Amino acid sequence: LFLWAMRLSRSSLAPEYSRVRRSPWRDLVEGWQYVWYHRRVLELMGVAGIIWFCGPLVISAIPAIVRDAYGGGNYQIISYYRGLVGVGFIIGSVIVTALGPALRGEIAITWGLLGVSFAMMLFAISALAGVEPGTAAAIGAVGIILAGMFAVAVMAGFHALLQRTVANRFRGRVFGIKDLVSTVALLTATGMLGIPKWQRLDDWVGWLLIGVAGLALFAGVMTMVVRVRRSVFGFRLTMASHLNEFIAKFWWRFQRIGPSRVPREGPAILTANHTCAADPVFLCAAAPYRLLSFIIAAEYVKWPGIRQIVRLLDCVPVRRGERDLGATKQSLRRLQSGRAMGIFIEGGIAPPGRRRTPKDGVATLALKTGAPVIPAFISGIRYREGVVSSLLTRHNARIRMGPPVDLSEFMDAPKGRDTIRAASQKIYDAIWALAPPEERIDAASEHDAVGTISFDSSDPAQAPSTEPT
Repeated sequence: LFLWAMRLSRSSLAPEYSRVRRSPWRDLVEGWQYVWYHRRVLELMGVAGIIWFCGPLVISAIPAIVRDAYGGGNYQIISYYRGLVGVGFIIGSVIVTALGPALRGEIAITWGLLGVSFAMMLFAISALAGVEPGTAAAIGAVGIILAGMFAVAVMAGFHALLQRTVANRFRGRVFGIKDLVSTVALLTATGMLGIPKWQRLDDWVGWLLIGVAGLALFAGVMTMVVRVRRSVFGFRLTMASHLNEFIAKFWWRFQRIGPSRVPREGPAILTANHTCAADPVFLCAAAPYRLLSFIIAAEYVKWPGIRQIVRLLDCVPVRRGERDLGATKQSLRRLQSGRAMGIFIEGGIAPPGRRRTPKDGVATLALKTGAPVIPAFISGIRYREGVVSSLLTRHNARIRMGPPVDLSEFMDAPKGRDTIRAASQKIYDAIWALAPPEERIDAASEHDAVGTISFDSSDPAQAPSTEPT
């Protein structure tokens, strides 16, 4: 009522608005309409309702379970167990803060709801398992703490998404509606326990908690289903993409500076400098809406775990140090079918700031298929020679993308050695034009024979064929 009674001074409004009389009821109706017709906001309101329905049931169940299952019925012991919810809140807040921007709001909601379900199931088991009181008390304490911890994750993700989704001029009204939904859910949960004349309610508290755990489980599964359906990938790729993004942002502190330039559909080549083994992870995290197929050295396919990733991303293995025409043809077919590819134009890993002679594969594929070439520069890497040490090192990875490189001047020219190399150099210069000042160190160029697509375009016998193999 106080919020409804608030008025803005007419003199504080802009001239074009100061002459307009707005009814507070109209503002209220517009807020409800905004929630009702924006499906994602409405779904978030449902999440808020579920959390505020489950929470009071857990709190209300504590006295009966502590008294009957743990053998302690005095007020001090009951207060101790209620205080464990606050301990869970504190732990959850510390974890969410530590994860920071690495944790997507929708992922926090999904796994938070699944965690709440697991925690309430533990709490229910402590009441129903019939074990000795000390063991039951320990199980229950863990369940209560976990319930508070995961509830914080859900609400943190909820508020982050709501602030990001709702338009500025509706945000205050939408948050007011959220508070109303939460209060209604809380009163419904407590009213269900307190108002009806339940018989022997204390004996059924454990089963009541199992029902609540099932509700949280259903909500968590539904949020995951909705997220996968809205994704451009299937279930496996969606989960892998989110995991890839989380690892990149949390462990390697990855950030994309500026917009992503990779088109959402059609053939495209994303090419960048190569300074560490985690660079493919950064390229995928910079364009999470596209499936990038990489050209990788053939020996990596034999590594445990890498084989599954290669198949998932449909990567192209290439024999290191050879002119691999089979890999060239595979890459051409992927681009001609409208796929996006990630290729490191330098061909191998080099220390940050060191320029090398670019390989010809990117330019050759671009000129043969007409696929746009998007340059990107990866910076903030702490160089390590070994693959494993590079992956274990924490970087401050940054990636900047530029507009597609204009290769029109080479399209109608003879596709000989000079044309290909001039196009390669132009692409490479576009990549280095994105480098931050501290990494623009021109060292001696090196020409290393490493696993990449590179061939003598003036030799017809080595030129790649576009015919299927």
